[in-house]
Amino acid sequence: MDLLIPSINKTHDVLSSIGEEMVELPNIVVIGSQSSGKSSVLENLVGRDFLPRGTGIVTRCPLSIQLHNIPNIAQKPGSDSPINEWGEFAHIPQKTFDFAQIKQQISQETMRIAGSNKTVSSEEIVLKIFSPNVVNLRLVDLPGIAKVPVGNQPANIEECIRNMIMTYISRPNSIILAVSAANTDLANSDALKLAYTVDPLGDRTIGVITKLDLMDAGTDALEILKGNLFRLKLGYYAVLNRSQRDNIKNVSIQESLKHEEEYFKTHSAYKSVQHQCGTRNLSIALSNILNNSIKTQLPKIRATIQRQLIDTRQALSSYSFETKSVSDKRQIVILLSNDFYRRYQKVIFKPKNTQEIYGGGRINYIFQNIFASSLANMADSICEIPREQVLETIRNASGIFPILFLPKSAFEILIKSRINLLRKPCIACVDLVYSELISIINGLKPSKIVKYERIYQEMIRISTDIIEQCRTPCYELVNNLITIEHSYINFDHPDFIASKQNFELALTNSSDDLLPTKPQAPPRTKKGTTYLDSNDTSSAEEDEDYKKNAKSPVVGDSKPLSNAVKRKELLKFYADKLVNLIFAYYKIVIKSITDIIPKTINLYLVDKSIELIQASMPIRLLSSEYEEVLNESISGVEAEKNVLEVKIKSLTKAMQILNEIK
Repeated sequence: MDLLIPSINKTHDVLSSIGEEMVELPNIVVIGSQSSGKSSVLENLVGRDFLPRGTGIVTRCPLSIQLHNIPNIAQKPGSDSPINEWGEFAHIPQKTFDFAQIKQQISQETMRIAGSNKTVSSEEIVLKIFSPNVVNLRLVDLPGIAKVPVGNQPANIEECIRNMIMTYISRPNSIILAVSAANTDLANSDALKLAYTVDPLGDRTIGVITKLDLMDAGTDALEILKGNLFRLKLGYYAVLNRSQRDNIKNVSIQESLKHEEEYFKTHSAYKSVQHQCGTRNLSIALSNILNNSIKTQLPKIRATIQRQLIDTRQALSSYSFETKSVSDKRQIVILLSNDFYRRYQKVIFKPKNTQEIYGGGRINYIFQNIFASSLANMADSICEIPREQVLETIRNASGIFPILFLPKSAFEILIKSRINLLRKPCIACVDLVYSELISIINGLKPSKIVKYERIYQEMIRISTDIIEQCRTPCYELVNNLITIEHSYINFDHPDFIASKQNFELALTNSSDDLLPTKPQAPPRTKKGTTYLDSNDTSSAEEDEDYKKNAKSPVVGDSKPLSNAVKRKELLKFYADKLVNLIFAYYKIVIKSITDIIPKTINLYLVDKSIELIQASMPIRLLSSEYEEVLNESISGVEAEKNVLEVKIKSLTKAMQILNEIK
């Protein structure tokens, strides 16, 4: 049991040497309000005056104190003469300090870490004290809880201190030493309130009651010590503190401890709880409690360190793909580029099964759903072409000639205008696929490449540039495909012949009824014109006759239609049939575009980007432009490997220390 705390202290030192405490080791965390007597408790435990004194917040950084019990006569490191006690600081290794120097060094280091404006810092000061007069302990002294900022302290000083305290006492392995003054109401104890928030059952909280000699005459702390007010599983302990007068008179700690011992022996109220009174009983209890906590947590601590060791070894082994020679940059670049290329290709062709569509699945969704649906909707919109627009096109296509038959050019004008509308969704499809490829590139973070962070960032930039370069010719090709469809209307397309024949048959069957009557004599005036002239203006009489027949048809009326009515009916008939014909041809174009555009984008954007990333990535990385980045990145990886190797050595040593504990 006596080896538990020293072994944990050694383990802490080993793990701290690699820059981080990878395992939460059992600790005693000392908390209390300012002027609660917290510093006096710690000095009593050490038996020496070693903490800085002053007004306001004196402890402004966590002070981690390791107490090491040594034989009565020990050889001070680096000294030829025997010495009983000394201290060491982690930030100044292999140098020893006496207690006056310890106090001065704590003040200097606090000023360096936290500055001169009385603020606080979470950076720890680690102090080791070697003495025959101490028990083996691990404690962390935290700043006293302040209520009101003084001087140039931050306005949120209380919040900062409370947050720091909560960070330490929230750890399940922490034992909370809650210090409260006996001459204040225990219900208002800040230390007990904070402890209760993380340990409501009182399983890992020890109460320390100070300043019992300052209580009002006729009162005592017996009810508190018995746990009748606030019950704590680990109990309460009572201590006395040196008074300010004792500090001024330089009364030694040893004299104060003798006075404390005599006080509790002679006080009638505390005879029944002598085992809970005095610094000596407190120090023994703390050592036993910490030992028991370490004993309970030891299997878990070993398992945690073992897991960290396995993970670190695996991390180091992931570098095995590299060449032994760091100078062989070409081999490293080829390996990294191939790894990047394969992962990019895999996401496109064999994406993982997830609830979200991405990679190649997303590209296919763009082709089959977004793009195809938008074209289908455009085909359906053909029927909504305004008939007036169609009629104007027919008139303009006929020019100065009468409209005896439907001009072929009218069809071409209308269908080409609709084909031009296909450019926008086709270009949008290119952009959607481009965005997905960029998203894939930015989402690639394979383990081997992460180690070369700067190279990885350059590979992202190179890949993005390659995809951008592929997008430009893809734009041109897609645009040219629409231009090809626009430039030549294939009236003899196999899928169009039937629609064309039906259209011509419909016109032939309707021509006898709808074509205007041939005039019997040359017209004398413009009003007598009977040809379907696009520039002709019907007489008011004919227009009125048309309106009458159009709005109020008489069923069974055998009166022949006037030429004006026939002309307007013919134009309306032509417009309807022409829209149907446009719809038939447009569907052929849509079918062709729906098929060829995804193929084009896949070939010239997707496949081409894969090909260029594989072929040009190593060449570009090995160019002089990236030489500095490559060298720095390789050097950085070697440094990371060294860190992992040091971490493995430290973890292995920590395991050896813990395995020595029986």
